[in-house]
Amino acid sequence: MLHKAVDCFDGDLEGCAISVAIACASTSSILRDPELFARLDSTDPIPDSYHRPVSRRAIAASTGLPRETVRRKIAQLVGQGLLVEERAGVRTRSGVLELRRNHEFTASVMQEIVRTAQELSRIDAMVDAPPEETGTSPRRKAR
Repeated sequence: MLHKAVDCFDGDLEGCAISVAIACASTSSILRDPELFARLDSTDPIPDSYHRPVSRRAIAASTGLPRETVRRKIAQLVGQGLLVEERAGVRTRSGVLELRRNHEFTASVMQEIVRTAQELSRIDAMVDAPPEETGTSPRRKAR
């Protein structure tokens, strides 16, 4: 997945990390509200009014990057039209997935999440299966 980030963000992994952190923070309230998520679950971009601003300090803390690097990279991302500057911070904007190769990157991340979930389910099923089915000695499942 890292190679996809390098490819889609023209080698700018700091910009990629900052973009992802802002996207997560900016739209996380939608994912936490099942009713709102159900209403907005369509192929249309999420309206701007649902994108919440996040401070540069919070992004620096969440990424572990120096605040000056975060400030500089955010200025570049705002200049490219990928982020919107507001009084309370910066946020993603409606339709940001359609810009650059963001959709391609997001699709590859989602694919990896699905693959990982399937692998974890397979491992979980193996842990729960009797030893004769897995060909291994019994293991206890951590709870």
